Amino acid sequence: MIRLGICEDVYQEMIYCKKLVDRIMANLSRNAKVYSFQSGEDLLLEIDTTGNMDILLLDIELLGEMNGVEFARK
Repeated sequence: MIRLGICEDVYQEMIYCKKLVDRIMANLSRNAKVYSFQSGEDLLLEIDTTGNMDILLLDIELLGEMNGVEFARK
């Protein structure tokens, strides 16, 4: 199973991205679990708790202490 994380601080855009990724994975007949987060801190907590993600889609301009570029560096 592919573990895919989406990090987007604007809720409506996060939901749109999740639906789009779910549809793409279904069309490719890929078994994927898509996780969505509104902050880099929440995504890091998930990775620390359950393990690495296979694919990450990051918003560059996130609200909070960590933006998408900073997250990618970590």
